[in-house]
Amino acid sequence: LSDYNQALRMPDDVDSGFWLPPARLIVSASSQDTVRRLLAGWLKICDVTLYQLESLTCTPFRLTVKQWRCLLEQCAGGESSTDPNTRTGQRNIAVQKIFTDSLAKARLSLNMESIASKSPTWRSQALEDIIPDAVVTEVLWELCELNFRLELVSLDSYLDCSKMDKVDRQKLLENCWAG
Repeated sequence: LSDYNQALRMPDDVDSGFWLPPARLIVSASSQDTVRRLLAGWLKICDVTLYQLESLTCTPFRLTVKQWRCLLEQCAGGESSTDPNTRTGQRNIAVQKIFTDSLAKARLSLNMESIASKSPTWRSQALEDIIPDAVVTEVLWELCELNFRLELVSLDSYLDCSKMDKVDRQKLLENCWAG
């Protein structure tokens, strides 16, 4: 519950990071413009983020809800202050570093300015300024499903006592979604 109630501080030994932005981050945005901006930010980096999660040679990154919002805003061309004298600037710098370091470990590189200027795409189709409602629904559904899968795998790895090979165990879990 600490993650849902921003007034409560998360204990230091709890990793509150998410492999993907939680759909509630987007759904709970205060305006439709913010929803569309956050979605646009996600669509610009979803391919590279999913690639990192899928590849055994990559080191994916985990971000808190605030960090995900910050990254998605930056990718959408929104808040990009890097003034180290402000909290927002410090957070932006830290999130950019997490993102670019993760990409560098995977031998990938993306320039934040080029991401912000790129048009969002969904299913290989470039989207204009207004993202259709049907696409919004599909993206949110996919985020919910992918986050559920990742949480199931994490929970299983924590609770599994079978001594089964990790890759084999992951393949076994992936069969839950076959077809």
